[in-house]
Amino acid sequence: MAAKTKKFEEELKDLEEVVTRIDSGELTLEESIAAFERGVGLVRSLNQKLDEVERKVEVLTQSAHGELE
Repeated sequence: MAAKTKKFEEELKDLEEVVTRIDSGELTLEESIAAFERGVGLVRSLNQKLDEVERKVEVLTQSAHGELE
């Protein structure tokens, strides 16, 4: 079964929760590393989604001659 793709806002909220957990200072070293890895994955996913949206906006705003309007 394929993993459900989360919306941008959901992933951003997840990232904020990860940062809060790390900042709390209550995690063990192993838990901190796991949380950091999760955060890095979320940042990459969020950046990819932002890049996709940027490309879509550029396509939608190009004139017939390929120039941005």
